[in-house]
Amino acid sequence: MSPPLRCLLFLDFLTVLSSSPCSILVTNSPSDPQSHPWYRWKGDCLYLALRVSPRASQTAFTEVRESVLGIRIKASPVDGKVNRALTRFLANSFGTPKHQITLIRGETGRTKLVSIDQPTTLPESLGIQRSSG
Repeated sequence: MSPPLRCLLFLDFLTVLSSSPCSILVTNSPSDPQSHPWYRWKGDCLYLALRVSPRASQTAFTEVRESVLGIRIKASPVDGKVNRALTRFLANSFGTPKHQITLIRGETGRTKLVSIDQPTTLPESLGIQRSSG
């Protein structure tokens, strides 16, 4: 059994390969004052650590807890419906086409790591700041 995603995000370096243009994620050092455990920027790509709760009454962001962003998804966890609903929700929330959302880790679990290539909108309620570098 692998360690929880929240543990992996605190490592000095976490490298994740994906097939999207956002190919490599290297987390900030924990001593970095602008370090946010549940999201990271790598160039124009935003990486999010998520905890998804299926079968919710509505699809919505919840709160950051244990270094992951909570998201309630209305869909049932059957035949990839939750992942498709999550992709649609993130695409709408971040103003980007669905093909620019990549599920990197957590296809069948509740804890997921996703990348969003060139998000045009940052939901105010999340308090995400664009990286300066």
